[in-house]
Amino acid sequence: MKIIKLHIKKDSVIKPESTEDIYALLQIIKPGDIVGARTLRTEQKTSKKKKIPIFLKLQIEKTGLSEEGNILNLSGKIIEAKDVIQKGYHTIHIKPNDVFRLEKKWNVIEMTELKQSARERQINLLVVNLDERSALVAKGGEKRIVPICTIKKENAGKHYERKDEGKYFEDVFSAIKEHIEQAEYMIIAGPGFAPQDFYKFIKEKKRNYAEKLLKNTIVDVTSIVGKTGLNEIVSRGILDRIINNSILSEQAKLIKSAFDTLAKTPHLVTYGKKEVAEAIREKAVESLLISDKIVKDSKIEQIVKEAKKIHSEIHIINSCHEAGERLYDMGGIIALLRYRID
Repeated sequence: MKIIKLHIKKDSVIKPESTEDIYALLQIIKPGDIVGARTLRTEQKTSKKKKIPIFLKLQIEKTGLSEEGNILNLSGKIIEAKDVIQKGYHTIHIKPNDVFRLEKKWNVIEMTELKQSARERQINLLVVNLDERSALVAKGGEKRIVPICTIKKENAGKHYERKDEGKYFEDVFSAIKEHIEQAEYMIIAGPGFAPQDFYKFIKEKKRNYAEKLLKNTIVDVTSIVGKTGLNEIVSRGILDRIINNSILSEQAKLIKSAFDTLAKTPHLVTYGKKEVAEAIREKAVESLLISDKIVKDSKIEQIVKEAKKIHSEIHIINSCHEAGERLYDMGGIIALLRYRID
């Protein structure tokens, strides 16, 4: 995320640079906010009724993502436009690298999320998690790994014969082919020989399609294929080999550390809104881990405001991976304490 201009009371200028930024903005922009951007709108003062490029400002009423998850759809009432445009309702579509203006009453959590996104180094990652019978293809960055499709080997039986892998690997490669040009890094991981065999298949038979990406490919091991396999790629730090301090891996480590502390020294951890608020009043909170699923709760917003006053670290944890789900199952908020409180 590139913050071109940030103003708490007036309009800010923002440029999302990746799908991860689009997802972050979905959490930040709310009904009532004002968004200004260039868009296409039908010209009313001509008989042709043609669409023309124009700058509009909307008061947002509804937000959402495109089916592919890479476009932010912002719908609302037009509050500013040239005379040639009839007022009414419109939807602005924000894609990566689009620049737009945002006017809103910022709260502490939204500002934290925006600045956290701006700090992140953006990566375009392609993941192939496969064994001898099935493969899960996913795309991602530092904050999310999103499954794209699953490929099953035809006539996959109990016994795996490596001589039959050709058609299967062709099918898997077909699934990733259209994403190779945009990808900067690739992880091929799974149980058994399949990951190494698939890497060798690409290197020997598809090098002309993936020469550059092969130089930035890691082959590793997971115990299983599927969602659990993707979680292993995050939790075992394979992402860290792609890029240091990956947000997903860092968040997984934060959650693991919190639960390890809870098991070994439970008096230095507290969780739940009421308990955390009490710990903040005691000025005992070193850091807060908050699920992105509960950040819009008004009580959470107040907790964060008070935590900022005592210089607690705030971490908004993405719920799309296993560690984030684990946090949400604990009520969505955990505090690590500076000292014991009674």
